Amino acid sequence: MCWSISRERYPDILLVDVNGGDVRSMVLDAKWRSGRTNLLEAMESVHIYHDALRTSGNAPSPCLLLVPGDADVPALAAKSYIESNQVGAVYEFGVEGGGQNQLTQVLQEWVGPFKT
Repeated sequence: MCWSISRERYPDILLVDVNGGDVRSMVLDAKWRSGRTNLLEAMESVHIYHDALRTSGNAPSPCLLLVPGDADVPALAAKSYIESNQVGAVYEFGVEGGGQNQLTQVLQEWVGPFKT
């Protein structure tokens, strides 16, 4: 059901939603370093996951970094950016950070299309 078109890839979290014949997935990749340079380097992994992983023939969408620090590149967390590119970041993802609320919203919207 899940496979990579290049080599073995293992994201931190792979959510798979199966609804009848429809299958889709989302990648959440946790990073523990902050800062603009580290973030932009880490974006490589979500691009690779989006380009290389397949679930029932479909690319995971979206593929998101979970980043502990502040929004060093705010555009990557914008809803419009994530919708357009199917990759992005959730900032302040920690015990008391606002990232948990942002991820909750992303997950609710992602699950929404399959609600009956």
